[in-house]
Amino acid sequence: MPINTGKDHIHASIHPERTALVTPARALIGFVVLFAAITAGYSLVDAAQTKWQDAKWTGNYAGAALSGFLKGADQKATKTDRIAFPDVLPAVHTVNDRLFAAHAPLFAWLVTLGESFLPLGVLILLCVRFRGSHAAALTLTALAASLNFLYMLEGSSGVNPPLMFMWLTVLWLLATLPEAALFFAIDLRKRAPDAATARRQTIEDSTGQWVFFVVVLLLVAVGGWIVYPASICAALMLGSGTLAVALFLFHARVGSPRRSAPTAVGQPTRDTVSARVGPAR
Repeated sequence: MPINTGKDHIHASIHPERTALVTPARALIGFVVLFAAITAGYSLVDAAQTKWQDAKWTGNYAGAALSGFLKGADQKATKTDRIAFPDVLPAVHTVNDRLFAAHAPLFAWLVTLGESFLPLGVLILLCVRFRGSHAAALTLTALAASLNFLYMLEGSSGVNPPLMFMWLTVLWLLATLPEAALFFAIDLRKRAPDAATARRQTIEDSTGQWVFFVVVLLLVAVGGWIVYPASICAALMLGSGTLAVALFLFHARVGSPRRSAPTAVGQPTRDTVSARVGPAR
């Protein structure tokens, strides 16, 4: 009697590592990463745009604005009877005087360049995968988070705590669940993830998983609502969703040019399975 085995079932039995990677939970995680990176990155890019047009940051008087910022931080480092714990720590105050203030023009340019290109670099590396891109994405995300962390050390809280949460969310998911975090990325490596990697990063579509990552998504959205006007926050979410859909449709239309993962010893290949079960009915 012929066995009615569908093509999808055969494909899943041969390459379980691929089917483990494509789940709704992974899509949700991938969207959380995209939305968090775009929402946090917009603030840095917007700030950099202002700095490019300010001569005190990137013009003939480069460093003047940064020097004024550092003077404000120095005032916040003063310990008084009423302020036992100043906003700026003594160690930060020392670094400001000996490093940042001494080379204000250089650091003014570095801050502006970092705010301009770090968020764009992270976004590109979330959309395209190639050899070494994962390590580069982790590095650029950590540097972007360090900018907001540095601003917090200088006594400027404001929008920096929610932005730090967004960057740390991206960094955490990239470090622990890279295949899910890069779910929408176009893979140029031309190879499938190995089975061991797939097993380590298997994500079940359980209720607990959904609730947890939906809560993370809501926290990112609330952070965006706190930082930006409602119209900009809505535009960022819409833009993130549009980008995710566009990348997903690209995968569906073109497909990823991946080679099959190497089979283990004794594991049947596609040809041997097809020979055993016969053509799909």
